[in-house]
Amino acid sequence: MLRNAGWHFVVAALLCGAVAASLGIALGVGAAYVAKAVAVFVLGTLLFVPALHRDHPFTTFGPANRITMGRGVLTAVIAGFLGSRVDSATAFTLVGIGLASLILDGFDGRLARRSGMASSFGARYDMETDAFLILVCSLLAWQLDKAGPWVVLSGLLRYLFIAAGWVFPWMKGALPLSRRRQTVCVIQIAVMLAVLLPFVTSPLSDLLSAATLCLLCYSFLVDVLWLHNAGTSAGPESAARQAAKGP
Repeated sequence: MLRNAGWHFVVAALLCGAVAASLGIALGVGAAYVAKAVAVFVLGTLLFVPALHRDHPFTTFGPANRITMGRGVLTAVIAGFLGSRVDSATAFTLVGIGLASLILDGFDGRLARRSGMASSFGARYDMETDAFLILVCSLLAWQLDKAGPWVVLSGLLRYLFIAAGWVFPWMKGALPLSRRRQTVCVIQIAVMLAVLLPFVTSPLSDLLSAATLCLLCYSFLVDVLWLHNAGTSAGPESAARQAAKGP
């Protein structure tokens, strides 16, 4: 299985390099951009190797995971522009790439269920790809002066949530599937992409960024309270059973 995933990884890394090189030529950015984009994809994907070995029960990588890996390529291509010059043409291009990733996000989970290859690895892979896209968009919003440094909190919330689990064990509990969580994620990505458009400027860009940050904070607060109630009142085993049933 790991060999199968390895071939997908190699092909995706080559694809990332090809897309980044094409964009570099079209947008007039140097080879450093291509190197950054490929490095982001490679390093980000390698972080999932332990989870792939542990939580992927199938013998093949699966079509849904291939879509998610493709979304990882698109996100890495966007991330390559962090710290680089972003003119109007580049901004429109990045928004278009981000929208393509957002559209594909509507297919991977559905395809996993229809193919009978849904797994905890695939769900985590999809979620972390979304989280990283939000982080990249928030950093670009700050870079382009669309909002102050506080906007990066939108991208950091997921990682602060994970870090909190190292301090509070009950926060490592399994969360049930949530339409609210999925909807907020889509809204967050869509609005952050809109903020990157050249004609969306302050104060509108600040207001949009602040509104979605508040919405995201609310969503995380709901999850934290649910985990706290499940973990402290029901105990770890009961909390796990409750997570399987949903709130």
